[in-house]
Amino acid sequence: QREVMGRSAHAAFLDDAGASLGLRSSRGASAFLGGVPPRAARGSSFFGTTIKFFPKSPELKEQEVSCDQDLGVCNRECEKRYGDRRAEFEEPCKLAVAQHFEDGCFPPFARVCERTAGELWISEVKVGHELKTSSGWSKVIASLHSDAQGSFQYFCLQTADGRSLSLTGDHLLRLRRDDVWHWRRAKDARIGDQLEDAEGDSVELVKMSCVPWQGAYAPLTLCGELLVDGWRCSCFAPRWALPHDFCQAAFAPLRAAVLAAQKIKTSQDLEAPGACLSLGSLWLAAEDVWLFYHQAL
Repeated sequence: QREVMGRSAHAAFLDDAGASLGLRSSRGASAFLGGVPPRAARGSSFFGTTIKFFPKSPELKEQEVSCDQDLGVCNRECEKRYGDRRAEFEEPCKLAVAQHFEDGCFPPFARVCERTAGELWISEVKVGHELKTSSGWSKVIASLHSDAQGSFQYFCLQTADGRSLSLTGDHLLRLRRDDVWHWRRAKDARIGDQLEDAEGDSVELVKMSCVPWQGAYAPLTLCGELLVDGWRCSCFAPRWALPHDFCQAAFAPLRAAVLAAQKIKTSQDLEAPGACLSLGSLWLAAEDVWLFYHQAL
């Protein structure tokens, strides 16, 4: 019930956000907040693009694929054209598509800690799970990205203690530079920056590389962040250089709706079986919504 109400509230929020941003649909608003350009979300043939790539065979010349400005559409075009020559053409084509859109978040092999289940692959995370963060446990209220088929380009950040973190270039993580902590995009990290781990300690970044991989996942928690492979990361990967706090504030209506639904259910559970929704539970729900909007302003 909470999940259904959360989805409905999120859809309404995205419709409002789309209108305020001048986008034609909630899909456009979701794309804006999740890192896809608004025109890419429309999937219209009026907004085409050309993907260029080199096949794996060195003797073959550069190839071009024309498709709508949409990641899924372009991936399917790669499959349609080069499905019979996957290694030589399809895989490089999909990698070029991923680089063009720079969409994604975390690879499927990234690890998180769930309150009840313990360590999970991020691809196993579901709405309702409680994930460990730098400040405790936070419930997953939505999935910003879940794609098991697409190919994505990941930045692999390796630290002085031998650990690593892989994420897409636009994804925000906690970095310290010149003794100041900031939320920065992975592609803006530099050798010598320091990453923040689960204990709040800083560890120096010593090596960066790019790794192509299939699949991308980004759960959204109530607090807007999570620990991935033991590193403090944001839930957001905005295409534009938007601050973490702005992204978190943008989802305040969804968080308010989720908490309000929980408050209503708790109130109903305490009442007699079959009782109607009480005025008290509605008041508590409205209070939660007001508090979240107040914090977002």
